[in-house]
Amino acid sequence: MHGTLTPLMDVANLHVSCSLRNTTYAEVFWEPFYRFGLVGDPLVPGPDGPLPLPTAPGLGVTLDWDWLDDHTIEEIPAR
Repeated sequence: MHGTLTPLMDVANLHVSCSLRNTTYAEVFWEPFYRFGLVGDPLVPGPDGPLPLPTAPGLGVTLDWDWLDDHTIEEIPAR
């Protein structure tokens, strides 16, 4: 599974990767620049190497709304 440069999509891709029988890894970016918008750091490998699959509802992660609000350029109204 190829990375997407956004942590939330990386978590979504991790879920997809774990659901496929012929996939043994998922690509994520480790640079701090690419780790934003999520509370904590859910994309840290476990002690034995693999990424743990978040198990909370939805994608299993919590959005950092303060970070998202501080970095929002424009809100587009719904039609």
